[in-house]
Amino acid sequence: MNRFIVPVIALIAGVGIGYALLPANVPQGDGNTTAPNEGEKDILYWVAPMDSSYRRDKPGKSPMGMDLVPVYAGEASATPGTVSISPQIVQSLGVTTAKAHTRSLSEAVAASGIVEVAEDRIIHVHPRVSGWVERLTVTTDGQPVNQGDILYTLYSPELVNAQEEYLLARSRNNRSLINAARDRLTALQLPPKVIQNLDKTGNVQQQIAFEVPQEGYVTNLNIRPGFYVTPGTTMLAIASLKTVWITASIPQRYADILKTEQELNVTLPALPGETFSARVDFIYPELDSQTRTLKVRLVLDNPEGRLKPNMFATISFDTPRNESLSIPRSALIRTAANDRVVLALGNGEFRSTAVAVGRITADYAEITAGLEEGDEVVMNGLFLIDSESAVD
Repeated sequence: MNRFIVPVIALIAGVGIGYALLPANVPQGDGNTTAPNEGEKDILYWVAPMDSSYRRDKPGKSPMGMDLVPVYAGEASATPGTVSISPQIVQSLGVTTAKAHTRSLSEAVAASGIVEVAEDRIIHVHPRVSGWVERLTVTTDGQPVNQGDILYTLYSPELVNAQEEYLLARSRNNRSLINAARDRLTALQLPPKVIQNLDKTGNVQQQIAFEVPQEGYVTNLNIRPGFYVTPGTTMLAIASLKTVWITASIPQRYADILKTEQELNVTLPALPGETFSARVDFIYPELDSQTRTLKVRLVLDNPEGRLKPNMFATISFDTPRNESLSIPRSALIRTAANDRVVLALGNGEFRSTAVAVGRITADYAEITAGLEEGDEVVMNGLFLIDSESAVD
């Protein structure tokens, strides 16, 4: 038997139940109550007011110090786990009931997530030629940069030779050679400004300045002035926060609900009171082997850069509505062992019964087994009544 004891209410109500169940001709005192006189109904046994499983064959005190209550022949519950409470006690407890009905339910789902840099907004900087880094304008990871600013300068004999070949083709006025030489400069990522200056002045530049490709911040900085680099060198990366990713772990039972391009609500503890709209960009094909959750990726515009990588986020959405048998959420008793409700059987009789629970909304709980349409359940005072009912 599961027992829920609400320290003050349970004690007061338990005493009330005990006294309400005592007949008028049974003395109520120190526990030395005499047996009923001849001609009265037979007493089957004596029980504790707060524990119907505590039975004795004679009057006495319960473990809580209350007088045991007699149970007469013909008054014992026909169904195990059923308790009878007088109308006065029911009224004093303020017991209210509601019926199980079929309702259109939509569950509000919330899942934890984290803000990440959008990988498609990271530009990795690699040279197209070999050479030496002469100047570097950034010094550390995380340093903000603006598009168009000078990032580094490079001396490369290969770029010097390519410029000379271009000028030679121009001097010969051979259109095919000029186009081929110009295409080579473009393929080697010689900045357009350098090519324009080459056309204008005819002077070869020994050191080529390369610009920041996008606004953002530096990450994975692997070079310093004087470093020799090759086309295989990852010099650094520029990450943009204009758009961010949010990865979230969704319970597996909602795996079929989410679809790509679906809009979900996002809130962040770092930005209280604000709700953002994010788009489902990718749904991963496998569940996490440990948590049995499905990883999803959302895309969120972040034009002001307020959302930072590694911020915690909460993703929320509503499940599609469907018709389900449900009861008020306040009528549900949830424990580690099982979920239960207290049935109101009429005539002051109540019984605690186990139920199977589906979705739970802010106001209602879906019941998938254990109740039928129209069953009446207790909405308040249910913990005391449940403690009086024996449940396997």
